[in-house]
Amino acid sequence: MTKPAASCRRIDQLKALAFACGFTNEDAKQFGKLSKTATWEALLELYLVDSESLDTVLDTILDSVDAFVDTTSSTRPKARHSQNLAGG
Repeated sequence: MTKPAASCRRIDQLKALAFACGFTNEDAKQFGKLSKTATWEALLELYLVDSESLDTVLDTILDSVDAFVDTTSSTRPKARHSQNLAGG
């Protein structure tokens, strides 16, 4: 089961934002190792926003995702679990 977007690590949020903006791993490699949060922060701060508003951008996106998840989760049917999948 996947975690809600709001509970993801910061690096995952930064990567998602970068990819949504059309950046690639190759773009990020110019700023350092792909496994480092600072790499993704540097990429986004240089091309998009200053460091102060980067947090604001992430918060806004996460709030939107949380609101979407809240509205769609109540309309999803609950999964039915078979009591005995082995048939015995």
